[in-house]
Amino acid sequence: MATSGAPANTNIWLIRDGNPDGSELETRRNASKVDINRNFPIRWKASDPSARTYSGPSPASEPETVALMNAVETIKPTRIVVFHQPYGQIDCPPERTAKISDRLSQLTAFKSECISGEKSGSPTNTYTGTFTIWVNSTFPETTAVTFELGLTTMQAKIQTIAKALKFLAADPTY
Repeated sequence: MATSGAPANTNIWLIRDGNPDGSELETRRNASKVDINRNFPIRWKASDPSARTYSGPSPASEPETVALMNAVETIKPTRIVVFHQPYGQIDCPPERTAKISDRLSQLTAFKSECISGEKSGSPTNTYTGTFTIWVNSTFPETTAVTFELGLTTMQAKIQTIAKALKFLAADPTY
């Protein structure tokens, strides 16, 4: 029996990059200077276009936001793990208990801690219009959590994270 694949009856979907413009430009904002992770239509708040976390002209105004929303609505996942940088920790999942975050912390040695909005430079000092808030508020059967990798992540740490995610995929209590 192979041990490297996904657990039986598990489908794993990978969206490599929810903000390809930002990756290309090495910034959190897309080519329209919108922070995709402030553009979701839940608790969206208008922000200053010069802000690093500019939320866009309106909720879900960006094609990247709409594409991510369509993916979740089509796939209907039960768990979503979003990888961000640079804080080196697992954020508490908004609108959900910290059960998944805490277990990932135990399995990976990344700390599980709620990240304050001010840490990311959010002008409101809270997170508004984020992907995880949108998922957790819109889909009661789905839990989304953000895993903040550090600025650099060693291959051994990536393997540890992969094993932890495989463990969680096989355990229906998470």
